[in-house]
Amino acid sequence: MEVVTAVPQESAHVSTERFSEHFQLGKTQAELDFVDVPIDGDIPLFIDPFAISQREDRWSQDCYHTILSFFERAITAIRAGDSDTARELFSHLSEPNETRFGFSEGRPRGAGIGPNQAGRLLTALSESSAVQTGFLRSLEEAELMVRNIGRDKISDLTTNVIRGHLASYTKDQCELHKVPTQAVPLGPYYSLARVHWISDYFDLPVANDQPVLLVPKVIARFDPAYEHSKYYQSFVLSFLQAEHLAANSSLVRTLKNGNKVVYKKDIEAIFPGTKENIFQFSRDHPEVLEQYREQLEQLERTKKSSVVDQEDDKLIAEALSTALASIPTGNDHASEYHQMMIGILEFIFFPNLVFPRKEHEIHQGRKRIDIV
Repeated sequence: MEVVTAVPQESAHVSTERFSEHFQLGKTQAELDFVDVPIDGDIPLFIDPFAISQREDRWSQDCYHTILSFFERAITAIRAGDSDTARELFSHLSEPNETRFGFSEGRPRGAGIGPNQAGRLLTALSESSAVQTGFLRSLEEAELMVRNIGRDKISDLTTNVIRGHLASYTKDQCELHKVPTQAVPLGPYYSLARVHWISDYFDLPVANDQPVLLVPKVIARFDPAYEHSKYYQSFVLSFLQAEHLAANSSLVRTLKNGNKVVYKKDIEAIFPGTKENIFQFSRDHPEVLEQYREQLEQLERTKKSSVVDQEDDKLIAEALSTALASIPTGNDHASEYHQMMIGILEFIFFPNLVFPRKEHEIHQGRKRIDIV
């Protein structure tokens, strides 16, 4: 079956070979637990810390607690005026090229967090009223209220923080699909156990002399949940419309039929959607921000497919059914059967069953479960 993924058009001189093709996995994106990224380019995806926070599986919760530890330590240092700790936390951020997420053309370079970018991130957080007042509750909320911090930088920062978790996940997936790995040095990642940044060697796949970090598709997004312009338009302005109508303010207009209205464009003229204004509004009306959070949580709970699974489900199901029926019975074909079933389970049960592993030992190694 041909692998079909939502990868943007790239320059003619850039190869669009995907991870599954390079390592000859013979699987579609729907059968894989991770994003099937291009080897020599980037795919315009983000890692969404909000999506991670809403997952209940062990891997996602480990990532979430690591992100939360970094975020709380950074905010505490900034509010306390502990510039040494704050600079140390942000000085180890680097360009997350290994995931192939971003908007680069040609070979992956990352949109990246270099030393200058890391300094600007720290400055933006330090100057933010939402940070200084302790109002900011999570990393993703920085997209709503902190100037110069958008979804791309939040994704990059998240990637840096959980790089160690991604490396362990990648190793497991490579063992599962028999992808060769080698020990390579990896950029710094935040250690929850040690509460600081560390660097280490990890067994990772290498393609065209570049290590690859695989990202579970359950946490990948083309459009991360938190987005300040949507919050401003759908929640902030809608609330202010109702408030001005109730007060019969000067912004109220009477139509020919006698109905009274307040236009959003009139509110925008006196209360533009700057991040500082959004913070001030959210501080004054925390119930509106809470409604926004609850809506995002509800939307996240209803997601039933990955943003990168673009194949026709019926065609995939028919092809998998035919392939499964073609596998002969007997121990000689057990490995082939297991590999096929891993893809089938991923296809059928995603996102409720994720992070597959093969041959999990139980009872002190006396027995084993074929697929977990």
